[in-house]
Amino acid sequence: MDEQKKSPQTEPDETAVPNQEPYVPRPKWQIIAAWFFLILMVLSTILYYYWIAYRY
Repeated sequence: MDEQKKSPQTEPDETAVPNQEPYVPRPKWQIIAAWFFLILMVLSTILYYYWIAYRY
């Protein structure tokens, strides 16, 4: 029973990726730009259907 408990612990160490870089978060300006364009697309879609397509 002890041998079965020790074997799973040694296997992940062998399969682990060496020199794995830590997680680097995205810059704030990229997040702000993504939200800006998302909101811009939504507002332009609403504007199109309300202002242009509603006339015809």
